[in-house]
Amino acid sequence: MKDIILDTERKIGLNHPPFFIAEAGINHNGEMSIAKELIDMAVKSGVDSIKFQKRDFNKTITSSLLNRNYDNRNSFGRTYLDHKIALEFSDQELIELAKYSENKNIIFTCSAFDIDSYDFVEKELSPPFHKIPSPLTVNHELLLHVASYGKPMFISTGMTYSEEVDLLMNVLKDYKDQIVLLQCTSLYPTKNEEVNLNVISTFQQKHDVIAGFSSHDQSVVFPAVAVALGARVIEKHITLDRTMKGPDHASSFETRGLDLSYGYCLDAFTALGSNKKTVLERESENRIKHLQSIVSSIDIEKGTIISVEHITYKSPGDGILSYNKSSVIGKTAIVDIPKDSTIRLKDLG
Repeated sequence: MKDIILDTERKIGLNHPPFFIAEAGINHNGEMSIAKELIDMAVKSGVDSIKFQKRDFNKTITSSLLNRNYDNRNSFGRTYLDHKIALEFSDQELIELAKYSENKNIIFTCSAFDIDSYDFVEKELSPPFHKIPSPLTVNHELLLHVASYGKPMFISTGMTYSEEVDLLMNVLKDYKDQIVLLQCTSLYPTKNEEVNLNVISTFQQKHDVIAGFSSHDQSVVFPAVAVALGARVIEKHITLDRTMKGPDHASSFETRGLDLSYGYCLDAFTALGSNKKTVLERESENRIKHLQSIVSSIDIEKGTIISVEHITYKSPGDGILSYNKSSVIGKTAIVDIPKDSTIRLKDLG
């Protein structure tokens, strides 16, 4: 699979550190001040990107659902429409947040839920990539429209069957080199047994694409495990307070969780290292100290033909290593070799 290169020159691929997206989503609770605090939180942690959301409710949700009574502890309005409106930023507010992020030197992006909203994101916010939320994996018309922008697409796959992922990859076959498939379970929060990180390897092997992980669980470790499995894009919701009112806060990271999880991701990537097994320079001293050489088990007189009864194996490993005993057995000692001495090739004829 090929690396993806964002227009920021940031490279995404197996040989590059994981790209970490802090998902603000709707955890701003409709307040600009909270949104900017979330951006500041992401900047302080050092992650790559901050993400918000945009949608036109009349184009994405039926009127009967919008007008439905929405009375629960996380509701921000009497009806579902009232609730959604309360959590939706205006175009100008999103532009303001994008500029704020730019000034803070963090990549701003905004997932959308309809074509017109994506057109706004592309034209007015101009992110270096587009994030596709899980509900849109089956909307092939929208996928092709977003692909036509010519930018990388990070596609979450929550609520999606394997066959539906196959379909979307076939639809986007001409854009495969710009696609990242994110394993995702759309449950808030996701239980440990529902995370299914092994899907990351399936995406890589079956579709030959860069894989990622959109996390809705409560573990600071799972993103790092995903990196170890090959994920190179990580997305995680963030919040100022997990007990705040709102549907996504409970499955989000506060500052400490974000710092830990992002740090673990970077550590996991660093620890992957090379796929070539070799002795590292810093290991060389320990190799000599701890490996075992062929050593005389008794006094060996000059002229003795060496047999297995004459040798044993002991540290240090600066002599003939035990697996090379064929170079010693059957040879003649040309000098006296005292007991407990490392046998050298120069001692043998």
